[in-house]
Amino acid sequence: MDNSLVVFLLSVLVLLAALCVHKVEQNRVQIKDELLQQGKEELESTNKALTHVKVELESTRQEVKQVKVELDTTKEQINILRKEMIEKDNARTKEINQIRADVEDPNKIKTESCEDIYTEDNLSPSGDYVIYPLQKAVRVYCSFEGDYGYTFISRKSSGVALNIAKLYSTNKFAKIRLLMSNGEQREVKVENLLAYRNQSTLSFQSNPHQLYQGPTTGTAQLHPFLFLGFLPKSLVQNRNIQGYRAAGKDFTFRNCDSNPNSYITFLFDPKHGTFGNLGYTNAFMNGWISSSTVMDYPKYMDNSFYMDWEMHMGGCGGLMTSKVQSIKAALGLPFAIHNE
Repeated sequence: MDNSLVVFLLSVLVLLAALCVHKVEQNRVQIKDELLQQGKEELESTNKALTHVKVELESTRQEVKQVKVELDTTKEQINILRKEMIEKDNARTKEINQIRADVEDPNKIKTESCEDIYTEDNLSPSGDYVIYPLQKAVRVYCSFEGDYGYTFISRKSSGVALNIAKLYSTNKFAKIRLLMSNGEQREVKVENLLAYRNQSTLSFQSNPHQLYQGPTTGTAQLHPFLFLGFLPKSLVQNRNIQGYRAAGKDFTFRNCDSNPNSYITFLFDPKHGTFGNLGYTNAFMNGWISSSTVMDYPKYMDNSFYMDWEMHMGGCGGLMTSKVQSIKAALGLPFAIHNE
């Protein structure tokens, strides 16, 4: 073979070999770049995942911290409630022991009213007491406030005859306390409309309702009752403006048919009866409730002082009972406080 041809073939082989080496090197670099890019992307994805996990972990830590705060708050509230329950239980035990001592001591002078209690000791605190208006024990709550105090009668005294005239010294106004469905206690002062002040005062009665239209037959199962009369039949048997006053504001309606209802009855309900007619609410009938103010917790009364009630006005004023809004009420009979 010619030497020049051999040289040519060898040159071709060398060139092909160089091309192969170059191609391999290109593939190697490409594979390296792809691997590096894939690794970079996987690293970025891992970093993002770690960042997300870190955010979630921090969020979880904050949630755990919030739960801990709420738990500590709940524990504190439980401790406060436990303390209040213990204090209330101790006060109730003391009251029961005092009542037992009063009953068992025949020589003890038995007071007839909250007014007598304050007169004997003007440092007496507001609270539960036992009085003997007809020589029979009656459980009451005496609220001593400024120039006037108020006597509230417990449902537990439903079977005791009351001389209600001994329990108040004025009937120009009364105080009604409310037990709301959420346990909150409120109060409001009620009286007659300004237009009727010179014609009639309020009427406080126990079971009878002389000169006033009385409770509906639907409340018979809930008797006996305390009666708060606003206007007597002689003044409301007309188609005129009538109503009541609460928290210094007149609430009025026009009697459309001369029906002479003008009262609220507070029902002891010892047999756990039911209303024949629940009634309904409107702005006029609800005025004394919406005008009431929240009481401070230390002034709260035991639930046994709160009763079911029926309110009836007119002739077109309305008929409403405690069941309409699940609100119970207590009638406070006013008496003057004489500070020497």
